[in-house]
Amino acid sequence: MDRVVVVGAGIAGMTIAVELARRGARVQVIADPSRSPTTPVAAGMLAPAAETDFGEDLLVRLEQDARTAWEALAATLERNGDTDVLFEVRGSLVAAQTPGDLDHLRRMVDLQRRFGMTASLLGARDLVDLEPALSSHLAGGALLPDDAQVDNRRALAAYDTWAAKLGIERIEAAVRAVHPDAVELADTSRLQADTVVVAAGSWLRDLVEVALQPVRGVTIRGTLPVGLAPRHCLRGELRGRRVYIVPRASHEIVIGATSDEAPLTDRDPRARDLLDLLDDARTLAPAMGELAVTDVSVGFRPATPDNLPIVGRGDDGVWVHGGHYRHGILLAPFTATLLADAIVGDGVDPRLAALSPTRLRSRA
Repeated sequence: MDRVVVVGAGIAGMTIAVELARRGARVQVIADPSRSPTTPVAAGMLAPAAETDFGEDLLVRLEQDARTAWEALAATLERNGDTDVLFEVRGSLVAAQTPGDLDHLRRMVDLQRRFGMTASLLGARDLVDLEPALSSHLAGGALLPDDAQVDNRRALAAYDTWAAKLGIERIEAAVRAVHPDAVELADTSRLQADTVVVAAGSWLRDLVEVALQPVRGVTIRGTLPVGLAPRHCLRGELRGRRVYIVPRASHEIVIGATSDEAPLTDRDPRARDLLDLLDDARTLAPAMGELAVTDVSVGFRPATPDNLPIVGRGDDGVWVHGGHYRHGILLAPFTATLLADAIVGDGVDPRLAALSPTRLRSRA
């Protein structure tokens, strides 16, 4: 494993590149300009409690372990990446608009508690007392105090800096095909390697045989006048739709996210995307109407049929690190550690069997 080529320069690619370089590999990362990463579009929530869902026990356990790992990772990343990544434990407040939304939230709190998470149901008055930014026309909510967040753009920049310090070479090139011992570039040249890892987000299915569906999402970034920003990460269950509002220590606000299936070429936000997001955000927290919008971005979450990431070696001998769907910022550093251990022979975590690319052999 002297020479490694990693295809992909988003959070999935940079985390596995750094983990392998730390273990002594000579690593090259290929950033394909035609396959832009979704990492900068994300909101950076490290929220296993708020993301808990029925029938996803393995995913929830992975997220809990990943959230714990972020406690130490944030300091390590800041030290080696020369960047404050704004890791914070603000907790999540999940608000329900209707009695039906609140019934669903009550079931979710019961599930979170079964996983050993701290979760408290709140009445409408207690909810607004705790977070004055919230609307007074909500049915109730839940407090999840251990959920955290990180600035995903700063985190990716920190990984880039750390990678450079480790001697990782970054190559800007279009990729045509991957093999266990080489990567073919669009200009017909080849990069030889002892190990090839594909971490190309929603473009994975262009390069390896996996069932993966890109899910398009739009996020809005901006700033609010002093005193109007919420204290917690806010999530809303609004007539069955979900919206989140993430306040940063940098005073940036992130609102997200839409969710629809669309071709990877569909990279322009539509008016209805912005109208839906801002309408839901204002329903949750009326002050969002005062947001000074600074950025609107579109990304593609790499979704798998079972919602589990794709981590391991495929039948063709190519290693894969991806398919994290909505949880890339939370999960990728942790799954990169598991994958790096498996590649260098430091031990195989038994959970990797359930994440193997071989379970998703057919293309979407």
